[in-house]
Amino acid sequence: MMTRRLRTICVLLVWLGLGSAPAASATQSFSVTVEVGPGAWRGVRMTNLPKAARLALRIEPDGPITVLILDSTQLSRFPAEPSSLFSANTERPLSFEVAVPRAGTYYAIFDNRTGTTERKIVLAVSASLAKRD
Repeated sequence: MMTRRLRTICVLLVWLGLGSAPAASATQSFSVTVEVGPGAWRGVRMTNLPKAARLALRIEPDGPITVLILDSTQLSRFPAEPSSLFSANTERPLSFEVAVPRAGTYYAIFDNRTGTTERKIVLAVSASLAKRD
């Protein structure tokens, strides 16, 4: 069952240009539409995020959905242990920011396990590094 779920995860790479000049900031953005069937969940993987990266996310669902931001450890325990960096139930557009506490891979999860109809979600992500001194 977990293998099937992992295959359904949409994979998108966010690369922040770590080799850029020390005083420069780097930003990468992407958007994707995710469809989540009733009784299911899907995720978008964001890899190679450095510590202290800032993720600005905008979610535009077509109905009720639970949104979570998880790191790799939290994903390995999901859904049995629903700990997360961010969690919200929404049916309207939602914008929020998250600071990445540790370098690694993070996931935007769209949980429709309690839903009875398919949901379509437009996700827009902008990932940036603050200027380094």
